[in-house]
Amino acid sequence: MLTSCLSTIDKGLMSASNAISFVNPVTGKREINFESQVQEIKRANAQSKEILADLKQKKIKINS
Repeated sequence: MLTSCLSTIDKGLMSASNAISFVNPVTGKREINFESQVQEIKRANAQSKEILADLKQKKIKINS
């Protein structure tokens, strides 16, 4: 009976984990994100533009 109960708890915890996390396709590790993948991409693109603009302003050459 205890084994059955623990198994049920384990399945419930795994279900909850799957609902709030995903497997990173690059690392293969499970991650919890606090923003959607779309939001993450938008943020990364904005940060990249900011970095490139800063480098351009400082006249630092980059490979493109």
